[in-house]
Amino acid sequence: MLKLNNIYRKRLREQDGVEIWLVDGAAVRRELFVDFVMGGHDGRYKFIPAGEIWIDNSLSLEDLEYTIAHEIHERERMVNAGLDYSTAHDEAVDIEHKMRLADRKAAEEKELETEAVELGTYLYYGKEGED
Repeated sequence: MLKLNNIYRKRLREQDGVEIWLVDGAAVRRELFVDFVMGGHDGRYKFIPAGEIWIDNSLSLEDLEYTIAHEIHERERMVNAGLDYSTAHDEAVDIEHKMRLADRKAAEEKELETEAVELGTYLYYGKEGED
């Protein structure tokens, strides 16, 4: 047994009755489990307290919501539906992939509808200036 020390960084939110925490991923790998990557939950890892999902703080902001969705789905399917890790993980990967594709499509559509922008200038208190 090991008392957690300097692992938690920020409580992100509670969702579906589970607390989601940003944790020091390097410390988790160093102190608890060398293969901790991106995130995890209490249904998969014994070192994560009950009712928690941990998200690695080295994760890019772009990957944050996808990883949270992945961990929430995977945990729900393992803890509440009794699925094994491999099956629950595959389902979570599929959901994550669909989210990424939908967001990429939305970003592409936004860029298509956005008019060209002017380079190298800015507005300073309502006046045009140059960088």
